[in-house]
Amino acid sequence: MLPRDRLLDRAWDHARTLAARPPLAMRYARIALTTRLREQVARDLGPGLMLEGMTVLAGHGG
Repeated sequence: MLPRDRLLDRAWDHARTLAARPPLAMRYARIALTTRLREQVARDLGPGLMLEGMTVLAGHGG
């Protein structure tokens, strides 16, 4: 495990390595890293908006 005081330096090392790659590689890396997040947002956004709307309609919107 990496010591906490070296974590930020290691993250910057990874960022520099990724930034040095060709644009197409960066595009595919971004897709790989964000696909799960996009799926989670898509799954959770609908029910969240529905609950928020129900709260507003019930008169408790703030």
